[in-house]
Amino acid sequence: MMRSHNSDTFRVLPAPNNSRTQQLRNIGKDTLGAGNFRQQVKLPDGADKYDWIALNTVEFYNQCVLLYTPISKYCTDHRCPEMTAGPQYQYFWQEDRRYKPITLPAHTYIEKVFEWAGRYISNSHYFPEDEKSTYANDFEIVIRNIFKKLLRVYAHIYYHHSDDMRQDDLLASLNTSFRHFWTFSDEFKLIPDDQLAPLQTIIKSFEIKS
Repeated sequence: MMRSHNSDTFRVLPAPNNSRTQQLRNIGKDTLGAGNFRQQVKLPDGADKYDWIALNTVEFYNQCVLLYTPISKYCTDHRCPEMTAGPQYQYFWQEDRRYKPITLPAHTYIEKVFEWAGRYISNSHYFPEDEKSTYANDFEIVIRNIFKKLLRVYAHIYYHHSDDMRQDDLLASLNTSFRHFWTFSDEFKLIPDDQLAPLQTIIKSFEIKS
């Protein structure tokens, strides 16, 4: 029996909301649609780097949720029995270092990515609501892991659901979202080059168009 993911479990999350992040949110709105992602992702003058990264991390998380939810019905155990990006790349889930990495169906893996990242985003220790609060000492480590896992969601969608995205008229949104995501991660060096390998062809096409 084919099992499709219950997309009701996916939900977008609010970004940290204080005077600093609200100002950055307004800057983001002003530059949105300017057509130059390289300029859009730069740290605004006088802004706190962690505030900017936190705000954008929530935005990219929400974009992934919104992109995957409509096509999750196609991501079944039968069609996507493993979390892969084409025939060369397979991703294993590891709850933490106490456990061995395990193979999961793609939809289960992606669900766990959203649950795992969502717990951090909802944790004020990592994404503080109070503007007087400081970020956790391992904030950058957590952010890098969130970006690495979101990249895998993009990679799976590109390799295994591009036709579904095209059919649902979402392919342009996927390209725009990933280009923004990659440009931001490149600006702040959040994803190692070896992790980007599955999507290098797409990334190079972005660089040519820049």
